[in-house]
Amino acid sequence: MIKVLFVCLGNICRSPMAQAIFEHQINGTHLTNHFEVFSAGTTDYHIGAPPDPRTLSTLKSHGILFEHQAHQVNYSDINNYNYLIAMDHQNFVHLQNMKPISAMLMKMRYFDPVDKNSDVPDPYFGQNDGFETVYRILNRSIEGLILKLKEKHLS
Repeated sequence: MIKVLFVCLGNICRSPMAQAIFEHQINGTHLTNHFEVFSAGTTDYHIGAPPDPRTLSTLKSHGILFEHQAHQVNYSDINNYNYLIAMDHQNFVHLQNMKPISAMLMKMRYFDPVDKNSDVPDPYFGQNDGFETVYRILNRSIEGLILKLKEKHLS
Protein backbone atom coordinates (compact mmCIF):
# COMPACT_ATOMS: atom_id res chain seq x y z
CA MET A 1 0.00 0.00 0.00
CA ILE A 2 1.40 3.40 -1.03
CA LYS A 3 0.40 6.01 1.54
CA VAL A 4 0.21 9.68 0.53
CA LEU A 5 -0.49 12.58 2.89
CA PHE A 6 -1.26 16.03 1.47
CA VAL A 7 -0.47 18.91 3.84
CA CYS A 8 -1.45 22.59 3.89
CA LEU A 9 -1.94 25.17 6.65
CA GLY A 10 -5.44 24.54 8.00
CA ASN A 11 -6.61 21.42 6.12
CA ILE A 12 -9.79 23.05 4.83
CA CYS A 13 -8.79 24.28 1.36
CA ARG A 14 -5.76 22.99 -0.55
CA SER A 15 -4.87 19.65 1.05
CA PRO A 16 -8.42 18.28 1.22
CA MET A 17 -8.92 19.39 -2.38
CA ALA A 18 -5.74 17.52 -3.32
CA GLN A 19 -6.96 14.43 -1.46
CA ALA A 20 -10.32 14.56 -3.22
CA ILE A 21 -8.76 15.04 -6.67
CA PHE A 22 -6.28 12.20 -6.13
CA GLU A 23 -9.05 9.85 -5.01
CA HIS A 24 -11.22 10.94 -7.95
CA GLN A 25 -8.43 10.33 -10.47
CA ILE A 26 -7.78 6.78 -9.27
CA ASN A 27 -11.40 5.87 -8.51
CA GLY A 28 -12.61 2.99 -10.63
CA THR A 29 -9.12 2.05 -11.82
CA HIS A 30 -6.77 -0.74 -10.81
CA LEU A 31 -4.89 1.87 -8.74
CA THR A 32 -7.61 2.19 -6.09
CA ASN A 33 -6.32 -0.76 -4.08
CA HIS A 34 -2.71 0.45 -4.19
CA PHE A 35 -3.13 3.82 -2.49
CA GLU A 36 -4.18 5.22 0.87
CA VAL A 37 -4.63 8.99 0.70
CA PHE A 38 -5.33 11.51 3.46
CA SER A 39 -4.78 15.18 4.19
CA ALA A 40 -3.81 17.27 7.19
CA GLY A 41 -2.89 20.79 8.24
CA THR A 42 0.18 22.11 9.99
CA THR A 43 -1.94 24.10 12.46
CA ASP A 44 -4.83 23.37 14.79
CA TYR A 45 -6.97 26.26 13.48
CA HIS A 46 -9.76 24.11 12.08
CA ILE A 47 -9.48 20.65 13.69
CA GLY A 48 -12.73 18.74 13.18
CA ALA A 49 -14.17 21.28 10.73
CA PRO A 50 -15.39 20.35 7.25
CA PRO A 51 -13.61 21.75 4.19
CA ASP A 52 -14.24 25.39 3.30
CA PRO A 53 -17.59 25.67 1.45
CA ARG A 54 -15.74 27.13 -1.55
CA THR A 55 -13.53 24.03 -1.66
CA LEU A 56 -16.59 21.78 -1.70
CA SER A 57 -18.34 23.95 -4.29
CA THR A 58 -15.32 23.89 -6.59
CA LEU A 59 -14.98 20.13 -6.27
CA LYS A 60 -18.70 19.65 -6.89
CA SER A 61 -18.51 21.76 -10.06
CA HIS A 62 -16.02 19.16 -11.33
CA GLY A 63 -18.20 16.20 -10.34
CA ILE A 64 -16.39 15.40 -7.09
CA LEU A 65 -18.31 14.92 -3.85
CA PHE A 66 -16.11 14.88 -0.76
CA GLU A 67 -16.45 14.66 3.01
CA HIS A 68 -13.62 15.34 5.43
CA GLN A 69 -12.85 16.68 8.89
CA ALA A 70 -9.76 18.83 9.34
CA HIS A 71 -6.85 17.08 11.03
CA GLN A 72 -3.54 18.44 12.30
CA VAL A 73 -0.47 16.55 11.13
CA ASN A 74 1.35 14.73 13.93
CA TYR A 75 4.40 12.51 14.42
CA SER A 76 2.37 9.38 13.83
CA ASP A 77 1.31 10.73 10.43
CA ILE A 78 4.81 11.57 9.27
CA ASN A 79 5.98 8.09 10.13
CA ASN A 80 2.96 6.19 8.78
CA TYR A 81 2.90 7.73 5.30
CA ASN A 82 5.34 7.04 2.47
CA TYR A 83 4.92 10.47 0.90
CA LEU A 84 4.28 13.86 2.48
CA ILE A 85 3.18 16.37 -0.14
CA ALA A 86 3.38 20.01 1.02
CA MET A 87 1.31 22.69 -0.67
CA ASP A 88 3.84 25.48 -0.10
CA HIS A 89 7.31 26.27 1.22
CA GLN A 90 6.04 27.10 4.71
CA ASN A 91 4.29 23.71 4.97
CA PHE A 92 7.42 22.02 3.61
CA VAL A 93 9.65 23.61 6.27
CA HIS A 94 7.16 22.76 9.03
CA LEU A 95 7.21 19.10 8.00
CA GLN A 96 10.97 19.13 7.54
CA ASN A 97 11.35 20.30 11.15
CA MET A 98 9.25 17.38 12.45
CA LYS A 99 12.22 15.03 12.54
CA PRO A 100 12.79 12.21 12.16
CA ILE A 101 10.85 11.80 8.96
CA SER A 102 10.72 8.36 7.41
CA ALA A 103 8.52 9.54 4.52
CA MET A 104 9.65 11.22 1.33
CA LEU A 105 8.86 14.94 1.59
CA MET A 106 8.05 16.92 -1.55
CA LYS A 107 6.22 20.04 -2.70
CA MET A 108 3.02 19.51 -4.67
CA ARG A 109 4.06 21.62 -7.63
CA TYR A 110 7.18 19.56 -8.18
CA PHE A 111 4.79 17.47 -10.29
CA ASP A 112 3.23 20.46 -12.11
CA PRO A 113 4.19 20.42 -15.80
CA VAL A 114 3.50 24.18 -16.01
CA ASP A 115 5.51 25.49 -13.04
CA LYS A 116 7.55 23.14 -10.84
CA ASN A 117 9.06 25.89 -8.67
CA SER A 118 6.00 27.68 -7.30
CA ASP A 119 3.75 27.07 -4.32
CA VAL A 120 0.09 26.14 -4.51
CA PRO A 121 -1.47 29.50 -3.57
CA ASP A 122 -3.70 29.60 -0.50
CA PRO A 123 -7.17 30.68 -1.72
CA TYR A 124 -8.64 31.14 1.78
CA PHE A 125 -8.72 34.95 1.87
CA GLY A 126 -9.61 35.36 -1.80
CA GLN A 127 -12.63 34.92 -4.01
CA ASN A 128 -14.14 31.82 -5.63
CA ASP A 129 -11.93 32.11 -8.71
CA GLY A 130 -8.89 31.43 -6.51
CA PHE A 131 -10.33 28.04 -5.64
CA GLU A 132 -10.79 27.25 -9.32
CA THR A 133 -7.16 28.24 -9.96
CA VAL A 134 -6.03 25.93 -7.15
CA TYR A 135 -8.19 23.14 -8.59
CA ARG A 136 -6.49 23.45 -11.99
CA ILE A 137 -3.01 23.49 -10.41
CA LEU A 138 -3.78 20.47 -8.24
CA ASN A 139 -5.49 18.51 -11.00
CA ARG A 140 -2.51 18.67 -13.35
CA SER A 141 0.04 18.26 -10.52
CA ILE A 142 -1.73 15.17 -9.19
CA GLU A 143 -1.76 13.65 -12.67
CA GLY A 144 2.03 14.00 -12.61
CA LEU A 145 2.29 12.64 -9.07
CA ILE A 146 0.22 9.56 -9.89
CA LEU A 147 2.33 8.92 -12.98
CA LYS A 148 5.57 9.10 -10.95
CA LEU A 149 4.19 6.86 -8.21
CA LYS A 150 3.02 4.30 -10.79
CA GLU A 151 6.46 4.32 -12.44
CA LYS A 152 8.24 3.89 -9.11
CA HIS A 153 5.99 1.35 -7.41
CA LEU A 154 3.77 -0.36 -9.97
CA SER A 155 5.90 -0.87 -13.08
